[in-house]
Amino acid sequence: MTNITPVVSFLLTTEHTAAPIQEHVHSPDRLDTFLQEAYRINSHISSLLLYLRQIRQPYLSTSTAPPPRKHRSTSDDSNTQSPPIYLTDAQRTEIDTQTSNLLHELSSNISSLTAAENLRNSTETALLERRFGSKRGGGGRNNVLWRWAAGGEDNADDGDESLGKSDEQLEAEGRASSIKTFREGVLWHLGWKLQGAVETQRRMVEVRAAREREKEKSVLWKMKTDAAAAGSTVEFGGGGGMGVGGGQIPRRTATAGANSMNGDIIDYKMDGNYNPTLDDSITNRDRSGEEMDMDNLPPNLQQLFESENSTLLAHYNTTLSKIAQAEKSLLEISSLQSTLLTHLSTQGEMIEQLVQDAQGTGEDVRRGNRELKRAGERWGKGLARGVFWVTVGLCGFLVGWDLVF
Repeated sequence: MTNITPVVSFLLTTEHTAAPIQEHVHSPDRLDTFLQEAYRINSHISSLLLYLRQIRQPYLSTSTAPPPRKHRSTSDDSNTQSPPIYLTDAQRTEIDTQTSNLLHELSSNISSLTAAENLRNSTETALLERRFGSKRGGGGRNNVLWRWAAGGEDNADDGDESLGKSDEQLEAEGRASSIKTFREGVLWHLGWKLQGAVETQRRMVEVRAAREREKEKSVLWKMKTDAAAAGSTVEFGGGGGMGVGGGQIPRRTATAGANSMNGDIIDYKMDGNYNPTLDDSITNRDRSGEEMDMDNLPPNLQQLFESENSTLLAHYNTTLSKIAQAEKSLLEISSLQSTLLTHLSTQGEMIEQLVQDAQGTGEDVRRGNRELKRAGERWGKGLARGVFWVTVGLCGFLVGWDLVF
């Protein structure tokens, strides 16, 4: 929307010789302590949300930082976009810790502000009751005796709290109720905004954990494929032996060939009930062959397998530590979120109660206006009736006086 304040100010000064419109500068320093603290908490939450949005891409990225390159800087480099930011696991863990601490601090600040506001509200209510008195007791002007002496009626069934109250008391109670409703809304907004920040961090941690799991799956699949390729190279590589290309003949084929030479032909497919795993001779030969294969591996290949196993074990330990840290962060976020949900539900119930009280107050005011109107009508009729009877009495007295004297 276009700002037309300067145009209106110019017209006022030129056409109507009025003072120019002063621009209103909003300054939180002019507000009370409650609103200053609320503005401070709101600014911290906004800064945290902006920071989380800025680091979302490098935080969720699973790629590592590229090696630095030496290149000649030109004048166009300053105008180009800066390279993407890469974060290490330690930096991500530090970000999680600092964010969780800040969220806990903001939650405690909101709780302290809520407690201070409840104390102020209870104190103000007590002062109002001491100043004007309660409805049913005390030395104020709202007790039953005072209202009866003033000519009012104690209608306990209608629940009208505005009857018998002065304008000053109604204004003070209305001001207190308005301030309470406004500040409850401010506290609810702060809690709702803090819950949004907690939800943003929780989603980031969950996405990071999911991407780490996918990355681990891909890395393990690659290592398994490399190990299978290395094993096939060793088994069918260049070694002296029988078979095509100097490779080794599989044990089952060699055994079947030896038995065929002895005239004992074995057909494994003829008997459907045959189970090779139950044949002790074949199982023992396979185990002894595997042990011989492991013993016959060259030292460099054995060292390669050992290094791969140690690397895989270290990789598993690192992954477990990351998962444990992510679980810890998720637990902290979940506890903080449950606390915020409790605060929000409590504040929501209080706001609903305030809305119901406001509706009841409006109904009481309308009922009080009707009662005042009826009282005015009764007072008017009574006054007219009293004037009539006074006039009749005075006239009778004068007539009697004339007759006697």
